[in-house]
Amino acid sequence: MLKEFYLPLGLLLNSNAYRTGSQNANSGGSGSATWIGGANISTGTGASAANDINNVLLTFGSAVGAVLVVVAVIKLIMAISSEQAVGKQQGAMMLASGIFFLSISAVVKTLGMGSGTTVNSASQMAKNVIDVICTMCTYAGGGFAIIGFLDLILATANEAPEQKLNGAKFLGGAAGLFSANALGTTIKSHIGGTVDTNSIVLDTGLFLGKMASYIGAVFVAIGVWYLINGIRTEESKDRDAGVRSLIAGVALIAARFILYGIGLAAKS
Repeated sequence: MLKEFYLPLGLLLNSNAYRTGSQNANSGGSGSATWIGGANISTGTGASAANDINNVLLTFGSAVGAVLVVVAVIKLIMAISSEQAVGKQQGAMMLASGIFFLSISAVVKTLGMGSGTTVNSASQMAKNVIDVICTMCTYAGGGFAIIGFLDLILATANEAPEQKLNGAKFLGGAAGLFSANALGTTIKSHIGGTVDTNSIVLDTGLFLGKMASYIGAVFVAIGVWYLINGIRTEESKDRDAGVRSLIAGVALIAARFILYGIGLAAKS
């Protein structure tokens, strides 16, 4: 199952652009290299050659990541609909690989590989590390959300309540990862700056509001599932549970705007 992860990376490391660019970077010479598809990569000094290699890495990683995510979603849909455990595992592995490749750009920026001879300060490096963590949380949260919504949709279509529980777990994980991203963004905004109590209060309120919104979205999704299922099965218990979940979800989403309205949270 790891072939989906290692094959694209092997293609990159063995590509003509990578080998030629590396030679230019090591020798400090100049010249040009041709990447896959005939795109020219100009190389001047060793530093610019290294930057060109990094640009290739970023482009390649993003493209491979996008393809893997699309294929993984299709594979997961087919596996969940046919209840194939092996297909689910392969789809999850491909999704994780896609998320990794999509987050390569943030990792490269953090390592300073694309900045030539510029050396980042300690505070900037800390911000870049937080950027990496936040980016990975966002991509992973998006993957969890996709799987969660697929489980809820298929649970409704197949009348399989056990899939609803799996979907709720994935959506809860997505809400947690998105909240972690919001927390990282809040912390990052106060690194290397002066201590401003009012700004800290507003940013903390914004973080709490975002977290409440993410959790509220999960409640809304589950409430919609209960309502649809209750209408189809004519079960008043499910309809009541759906209404309660929707009310709780809307209240949590509204909390962010309430905090902003009373001056306890930043606008965005």
